[in-house]
Amino acid sequence: MCSSDLTIDGSITGEEVDCYTLSLAAGAHCIAEVEGMRLGRGPIDLTLLVAGPDGKELARVDDTALGHKDPWLAFDAAVAGTYEVRVFPSYADGNNAGPYRLHLGDLPRPTAALPTGGAPGSSYAAELIGDARPMRCDVALPDGGDEWHAVFASDARGTAPTPIFVRNGGPTEAPKPAEGAALTLPCSISSVVTTPAGERVRFRAKKGDVVELRALTLGMRSPLDPVLTIYKSDGKWLAGDDDAGSPASDSMLRFTAPEDGEYQAEVRDLLRRCSPLHAFRLELGSRPKATRCRLVVVRGQEPVLAVPQGGCGGMVLQLDDADVDAGLAFAAKGLPAGVTATFGRIQKGANLIPFVLHAAADAPLAGALADLTLLSEKEPRERSAGYAQPIALVTVRNDQPILQTTMRRMPVAVARAVPFSVAVVTPKVPLVRGAPLLVQIQVTRAEGFAGDVRVKALWTPPGVGAGEVTIAANATTGMLPIDANGNAPLGAFPLAVLASATVKDEGFEQCSPFAEVTVEKPWLTAETQGARTTPGKTIQLPVRWKGEHDLQIGRAHV
Repeated sequence: MCSSDLTIDGSITGEEVDCYTLSLAAGAHCIAEVEGMRLGRGPIDLTLLVAGPDGKELARVDDTALGHKDPWLAFDAAVAGTYEVRVFPSYADGNNAGPYRLHLGDLPRPTAALPTGGAPGSSYAAELIGDARPMRCDVALPDGGDEWHAVFASDARGTAPTPIFVRNGGPTEAPKPAEGAALTLPCSISSVVTTPAGERVRFRAKKGDVVELRALTLGMRSPLDPVLTIYKSDGKWLAGDDDAGSPASDSMLRFTAPEDGEYQAEVRDLLRRCSPLHAFRLELGSRPKATRCRLVVVRGQEPVLAVPQGGCGGMVLQLDDADVDAGLAFAAKGLPAGVTATFGRIQKGANLIPFVLHAAADAPLAGALADLTLLSEKEPRERSAGYAQPIALVTVRNDQPILQTTMRRMPVAVARAVPFSVAVVTPKVPLVRGAPLLVQIQVTRAEGFAGDVRVKALWTPPGVGAGEVTIAANATTGMLPIDANGNAPLGAFPLAVLASATVKDEGFEQCSPFAEVTVEKPWLTAETQGARTTPGKTIQLPVRWKGEHDLQIGRAHV
């Protein structure tokens, strides 16, 4: 046993090495596990090393699949004595520094659960693999939520510092078939790659069946980099994939069965690695498309909506895999007190939906996590919008995320009032395909504010474009140019604008309420025939006007 099971809060500054000593009895088992990158303080990449009583290195670990970029290792004390655990940067860089937590002791440390998942809302008994001692636990999956569910293994020794992850969803788990037996689709299989050749399972399919297979490892944090291959029963290669799934290091393929019969699915590691830790989940069967949505954010923008008191805030949602024919409409629950929401229409062929939140002038300064739902004209009348917003916790160069999480509710905050408000004056004429339209923007200024206000459209439908306009200091109106091409959808759409200004180096943004703009076909079109003449001579040139009336009149001067 370790002299004690403990957690140490440490910090790396510069190219230093932090050393910790443990007094261990002969045969003692010890886990050393670091949380660094996962703390979200920065891209800190650490190495963990253990040296024996004689000073010789026993084990060294940098990145691990289970810990993402954080290391962990297990070791046994061959002899009684003092063992040294060292924590230091994996590479020399002044920015590779920051806080960490080091867990030490005879703690449970499984790396995967078999089965690797189940149906949402279900419970099952799982065998935990990877630990030095056999372990089992009961897994209770939530009814919804993330695709992967965290399970913290615990026993009489304590609780594992890092959870293992199981799949929440997918086809029903099937027991691993006996040698030569075939699976019936759809189903899921949990297994471990223990040989370089990988693991194979048989399944039945009929001629013309389109079979989808997914080898999942990244979500469960397995070290296996899967290659998925399909063979006929006689061993003939049919299809294969590496890294086509989502996330990118998983494998996914679809193939059409050429004939009735049995087929083989093989899962192996890309580099032919194998171990009792190389677990995977193989799902066989079509994945139902779940509705999902997220906020559309630009570089440097946070997926948080701030609504000024007495004003509006606006953003755009991206909606995918929704049953648009069900007559869907967005609704928001759990908004801060005094805040109401107005959403644009959900239409076929467009997956971007603008929305505007309005805060009453007396709305208290507060924040909330709002739930987005979909109201339907068909059963079920209320559906999940599948809000899933990826949030980068740690980024590296070019703002590439290296550690992410997913938010399932939309953050909304009521902020203090801004020194102006903005409104779109509803045009009295429609926006005609092929012709520009100037839309009047009205700015109301608070007393003492006389700065420039920059205005741009919050969103426009496909085929409709919008420019920008700056309303100069002390002016109250400006004209925003918009236009529609020949493919712009006909009918009305909601137009809102975002207005921004700077006061004493402090930035303010305000959104307008929606105003309706209607797109129509051209009322009249003109056709002419070619003609020849001499310079300076006036001729009669026939012009055909197409519209409600056919006219054959015109005059041109060449």
